Formats: sequence, structure tokens, C-alpha cells
Amino acid sequence: MKKITLLLSCLGLFISLNLLFAQHMDHPKSAPSGIQTLEGEVLDMVCFMAHNGQGKKHKECAQKCLNEGAPAGLLTSDGKVYLVIENHHKKEPFKKLKTLAGEKVKVTGTIYAKNGVQSIEVESVEKL
Repeated sequence: MKKITLLLSCLGLFISLNLLFAQHMDHPKSAPSGIQTLEGEVLDMVCFMAHNGQGKKHKECAQKCLNEGAPAGLLTSDGKVYLVIENHHKKEPFKKLKTLAGEKVKVTGTIYAKNGVQSIEVESVEKL
């Protein structure tokens, strides 16, 4: 009888947890603030955040880090930093941006802000 009670309790817990986690599978979208065009330097966010890696002197390292999967960023002339994110339906502009570490670029895309992080979802990128 104890084994059956334990088994039913475990089964109930398993079902409850599955229902709880299933509710979080549909990710709510952040409210976009519209499409904008920004100009700035392509960063690798790891080196930028850890030791202010930026500029031409850091270009080679930034490119290596982006190639290895570090998140990309965009540093604008007013000092704002945007996390650069991929549009899952239009991947090529993001791939192109990741080849331009340390370069000045013009990026057009949708701006998102959530929990203090601002990002741009890349629609197009052009080297300046």
C-alpha cells in the first residue's frame, strides 16, 4: 500500500510540474519600440564588458570572440550599447554583422528594451 501511495504521489508531482513548465513554453514578446537605424562600432560583448575591449586595437580579438560565439554589440557615438540579436526569419544580416568586428556600421532593425537591456534585431547592416 505504501508503494502505491508513493507511486501515485510521484506521478501527481510529475504531472503538476509538467503543467507548470508547459505554461512557460510560449515566450511573451517584448514590446518593440519601432524600426530604427543606428550607426556605431561592432563589439564583442564579452571583452567590452570585462575589459572595455573596443576600437581598431581590439578588432582582431573581437573578431575571434564573435567567431567563437560571443554575443555581438553595437556601441553608438553617444555611448549607448545595444545587444545585437538575430531575426530568426532573416538570418543573413546578423551573420554579416558578426564578420565586421571593430568596424563602423549602419544597422537597421527593431529596437527592444527589457529589464534594463536594449537590443536591436538586425534587418540590414552596411559597413561605413
